[in-house]
Amino acid sequence: MKKQLIGASVLAALMGSTALAADLPAPMSMPAMPAPASTAYDWTGFYLGLHGGYAWGDSDVELSEEVIGDIGETSIDLEGWLAGVQGGFNYQMGSFVVGIEADASWSDIDGSSSEDGDIGGPVTYNSDLKLEWLASVRLRGGFAVDKALIYGTGGVAFAQMDYDYDITDAGDVELIGGNIDEDMTGYTIGGGVEYAATQNFTVKLEYLYTDLGDFEDSTTLAAPVGPIPAGTYSIDGDVAFHSLKLGVNYKF
Repeated sequence: MKKQLIGASVLAALMGSTALAADLPAPMSMPAMPAPASTAYDWTGFYLGLHGGYAWGDSDVELSEEVIGDIGETSIDLEGWLAGVQGGFNYQMGSFVVGIEADASWSDIDGSSSEDGDIGGPVTYNSDLKLEWLASVRLRGGFAVDKALIYGTGGVAFAQMDYDYDITDAGDVELIGGNIDEDMTGYTIGGGVEYAATQNFTVKLEYLYTDLGDFEDSTTLAAPVGPIPAGTYSIDGDVAFHSLKLGVNYKF
């Protein structure tokens, strides 16, 4: 009898516990956390933009005569503003970015010099040089750190140069004069940093060193002109400059 009473008591307790558990609220489940969105900027694509900047450099010009040899040399300090357009394409592979860019600029880069000398008598050699426009086609390569791109660049440079010169006597009378209007080709190399301000617009700061190579001209005097004896007089010069440009691009 006692065993039956104990068994009934245990059964009643178990049934009460089961009923109580059924009345308890179900445990709350934690909502699934969304996967973090990627914030890395993709540099791959075509772009077009505008730029402006400042350039400074020099042109060393030498005067010589085929019989006399070197007569003298003058150095022209060049400086001025530039502004223009650029366009190109970038391709990103991991953190490495490669691309190609072409640009064209209107130029206000110019300079002049005046040097005293002696060619059979006292003379003054006057020079005026101006770069009318600039252009380049360059490769680019660098590393992207999210929205920042640090790159190096180099390629072929082009420019249109206008150079006026004359030699005057002590009375400022022109004895020899000429003009060289020439399209020049050289190289350019440099680097910069570009930053993606929005998904489509980027801004950049770029430095370039440009060497446009040499130019030359000659004048033949069949007879003496003032103190200058007859002969063939040659002008040989070069043009090189630095530029710092600020630009904005629209990425398609």
